[in-house]
Amino acid sequence: MKDLIITFVLVTLGVFALTAIAERILIPILRARKAGQKILDIGPGWHKSKEGTPTMGGIGFILPVLLVVFFFFIKVGIQGEAPDYIPLALTIAYAVANGAIGFVDDYCKLIKKQNEGLTRIQKTVLQFAITAGYLCVMGYTGNLPSEIIIPLINLPIRGALWYIFVALLAFVVINGANFTDGIDGQESSVTIMIATFFAVVSIGLNSGIEPIACAVIGGLLGFLMFNV
Repeated sequence: MKDLIITFVLVTLGVFALTAIAERILIPILRARKAGQKILDIGPGWHKSKEGTPTMGGIGFILPVLLVVFFFFIKVGIQGEAPDYIPLALTIAYAVANGAIGFVDDYCKLIKKQNEGLTRIQKTVLQFAITAGYLCVMGYTGNLPSEIIIPLINLPIRGALWYIFVALLAFVVINGANFTDGIDGQESSVTIMIATFFAVVSIGLNSGIEPIACAVIGGLLGFLMFNV
C-alpha cells in the first residue's frame, strides 16, 4: 500500500508539472492564432466577457497523460504482463477516440468562427459508432461479461447483446461530465473527482492501473490552473 501511495503522489505531481509547462507554452500559441472560444448568444450576457478564451487547451494535458500511459505499457510489457492489460489499452484507445471528436469539434468552431462545431447529431452518431466499435472489440477479445446484475434486487440479465445495448446507453447517454461548462473550469473539477474515484478503487483493489488514473488527475490539475 505504501508503494502504491508513493506512485500515486509521484505520478500526479510529475504530470501536473508537465501539463503546467505545456499549457504555459501552448496557450500563447493559441492566443496568437486567435483560437478563441465563441459564446452562444442564448447564454447569459455576462458570459460574453469570456469570449476569446483559448480552445483546444486540452491538448496540453492529454499529451503528458499519454506519455505516462506509454511508459506504463512499456513497463508491463517488460514484466511480461501485457496480455493482462489489453482491456485497459482498448479503453485508453476509446478515450483517445472520443478526445479526437472533441478536437474536430473545436477545430470546426475555429473554422466557422462560431460556437457550434460539429452538430449534436454528428457528435452523437460518432460517439455511438466509437462506443459500438469499442464494445465489439472488447467482446471479440473476450473482455466483456455476458450478464448484467440489476442493482438492489440483484436480478441477472444474461446475454452479450443485452450487455452491449445497456453499455451503449451508459457510455453515451449517461455522460454528465461531458455537459459541464469547460470554460468555467467545471470540466476539470468534475473529471478530477471521477479520476480520483478510479484511483482510490484501483489502490484498494491493487489492480495496477493507479498510475494512469493519477496521471489524469495530475494533468487535469495542471490544466485547471489555466482553465479557471
